[in-house]
Amino acid sequence: MTRKRLAFAVACLLLALIVPFGRYLYFNRDPIRYENLEHLRLGMTKAEVEELIGCPPGDYRTGEVIQIKSGVLVAWTNSKSIWSGDQAEIHVFWDENEQFYMRDGIAVDRVGLMTKWRRFLPSMFRTQ
Repeated sequence: MTRKRLAFAVACLLLALIVPFGRYLYFNRDPIRYENLEHLRLGMTKAEVEELIGCPPGDYRTGEVIQIKSGVLVAWTNSKSIWSGDQAEIHVFWDENEQFYMRDGIAVDRVGLMTKWRRFLPSMFRTQ
């Protein structure tokens, strides 16, 4: 094997290892994680909860998501804040003193390319 071929093979191997790792780092930046639910404690203020989760309430999804852990989100009329991300949806409920008293959440995941193709292909052959 010549040096050029060997260098090319090594470069391809490195590229094959670096690209998935870079993709993982890029898509794993979501601050809203299901594990954050375990760290919420009664009496925490909104500022403390925002600091724990890493951002103010809002929709941080970068695309369509699907539920991967079963759970039912409760609908309360009291004051609540919602964080939606690519890995979880967290609902935090506040008491009259604006302190944390209850939480709920579900684990979600981004819809993958295969799921999108499975949805798209049948629609191509559907007759109306």
